Amino acid sequence: MKMKDINSLLIRKDLLLFVVCFLFILRFIFTVSCPLRGDEREYQVISHKISFDSRNLNLPVEDPLVKHPLLAVYAMKLSISLFGDSPLGVRFFSLLCSFLSLIILYKFLVSACSPRAGLFGILLLGLNIFHISSTLANSLTLFFSLCSIILFWKGTEENKGFLIALSGAVIAVAYLNKELV
Repeated sequence: MKMKDINSLLIRKDLLLFVVCFLFILRFIFTVSCPLRGDEREYQVISHKISFDSRNLNLPVEDPLVKHPLLAVYAMKLSISLFGDSPLGVRFFSLLCSFLSLIILYKFLVSACSPRAGLFGILLLGLNIFHISSTLANSLTLFFSLCSIILFWKGTEENKGFLIALSGAVIAVAYLNKELV
């Protein structure tokens, strides 16, 4: 490999690292500083009703406050248990899933197209206001849908039925979050 190629590769990796860190920081600032919105407040109320205590077991599968399955509520219950009843506790899985969506999208676009397409793709998604400010349910939906699409694509490219079937299982998990995937 020529020295010029090595330098351009290092610049690309530095640029990628900068972009990924910038997008994470942007999302993190939103996560900890913005007030909770409609769905988040409702999910927070429902998550406080969930109890894993054997004497007071309460594991709802539906709630009149929301018209969606409750995967996001259970994820919120877990994150509140870990990080407290704070904006970070409420939005931790939203932050995690949106960040993982960027990483997965980048890896997919690099393998399907090019590193330039991967960088451009994560910039388009990461700077989209919907992605920056998405609630937990939307972040989970995007993450699982993206995983399912990539698994399906990889399964058809490599002619592996297992990956195609796995893509169906992953999209089924997305349906546990929102029925309109």
